[in-house]
Amino acid sequence: FTNAGFEDGDLTGWDSYVPSYAAASASTGLSHWNWSVSPQDGSYFGVAQSGLQNTYCELWQTVDLKKKDLVWGYSFFSSSDYWPFLDDGQVYVLSGDEDGSVAYTALNESVGTVGDYGSTGWGYWEFEAASTGTYTVLGRVRNIGDSGVASYVGLDGVDFEPGLIEVTFDVKPESTTNGINLKSKGVIPCAILGTAEFDVDDVDVDSLAFGPAGI
Repeated sequence: FTNAGFEDGDLTGWDSYVPSYAAASASTGLSHWNWSVSPQDGSYFGVAQSGLQNTYCELWQTVDLKKKDLVWGYSFFSSSDYWPFLDDGQVYVLSGDEDGSVAYTALNESVGTVGDYGSTGWGYWEFEAASTGTYTVLGRVRNIGDSGVASYVGLDGVDFEPGLIEVTFDVKPESTTNGINLKSKGVIPCAILGTAEFDVDDVDVDSLAFGPAGI
């Protein structure tokens, strides 16, 4: 990710769609008489603010992930609105670009769930890629019924970690017994077996270790 925690103080690396009366920015804090939100991680967080009624204000970033890669972060929904203006907001991980299908729902709230002038506060979420491909982290929020009072969706602390995958490892691949003579000073052939989703050519050979203490 680029500028994943918005610590550049702007939206560098992120894309946005901002309809009339809406806003998207890196913020140092938001407050309402019923709630306040400060950065969860660092000095800034990303926020989308609702505007034109029934139209989402969106903030997103698209990345390439491998199977089992982990993405996590924090998100919130906060509103200055009240029933029956049931503004809503979501944070999704999409499969593909910003128009892709939902692979994971990190946040899905509205005035109807948090109450009048309500807020979820920061909530942690974590996503594991089911397959190698392109994914998009998307936050969005909209006004329902009018354009007069804003609601907000925030993102912060978005991060990434390469995932671990299980592979098949065969000692003495041409033998059915896989025996090792501990007194032998010879070479022990070993094989890492590939699959349709795991290409052994991608293995960093210098990172491999085998035997006592990984010698």
